[in-house]
Amino acid sequence: MQAPNNKIGMKISCAACGKTLRVPDFSTVTETGQDKFSRIGVDYFGSMRSFLLTVVPGIIVACFVIYGAYLLSYRVMMGGAGHPPLGPIHGRVTLDGEPFVGATVIFNPILEKNSSEKLAASVGITDDNGRYILHYVKDVPGAAVGDHKVFITGPVNKKGRVLPKKYHGEETELNAVVTSEGREINFDLKTAPRRIIKVIN
Repeated sequence: MQAPNNKIGMKISCAACGKTLRVPDFSTVTETGQDKFSRIGVDYFGSMRSFLLTVVPGIIVACFVIYGAYLLSYRVMMGGAGHPPLGPIHGRVTLDGEPFVGATVIFNPILEKNSSEKLAASVGITDDNGRYILHYVKDVPGAAVGDHKVFITGPVNKKGRVLPKKYHGEETELNAVVTSEGREINFDLKTAPRRIIKVIN
């Protein structure tokens, strides 16, 4: 309630405290934010409530969707969905008693005839100590559980010596069994003399 213009500035005596006061000019008082919203008819609290009821649930749902996608991708990376049961396989390869450096180790699953199952081979590369770790696909360690034919090939830096086909040919003699618990599988390979074919005229 605003005082009449002819009363503004008039001195009056306060009945409660006895002090002399002046009638204030309320038209100069700064309008508060709440008064402004009330004056222009904006329901600030109603708008906030509507925002919380409509936008926030959508944000929560989006967070659950993103979290679910993360869990699915994590299972795929760890050999869950999209991959067969895998077992961690590592080991060491030696050639004539020395570390076979830079050798490629391949575990190829043995499938039964007429099997519709599709399994990929696992591959590992030996380091300077001849040690390898198999990976089913990139960044997914392990090999499919079951029986495997093993192929090992690599550079033979010995004059007059070669790596026999029984280690890397179609009829490889190397075999391995992969379990879900995983294990260390080592291979001790031997080189063979290089065959020299003499041409007789």
